[in-house]
Amino acid sequence: MLRDLTIVMSDSTLMGRFLEDPTVKTLMNDPVVKDLGNDPEIALAVVQGRYRDLMDNPKILSAVERPEVKAKFSKVDIADILEKVRRP
Repeated sequence: MLRDLTIVMSDSTLMGRFLEDPTVKTLMNDPVVKDLGNDPEIALAVVQGRYRDLMDNPKILSAVERPEVKAKFSKVDIADILEKVRRP
């Protein structure tokens, strides 16, 4: 899955499709996710493709431990979304 995510994130067309997915849109509008997206350190890591750093980021780790965030993300089938995005 990480390989597929890397492929999607490195292709602007695929990334656009990913961001237009209704489930992804809902998650992106979540206040916790918005706060993370506004963090300069996290934003820079995303732009630079430093995904491992993101997985180790204390702010992200803390956010995903919150019960309400866990509940929302546990319902998301990211592999399915990535598969749909990569279809022609």
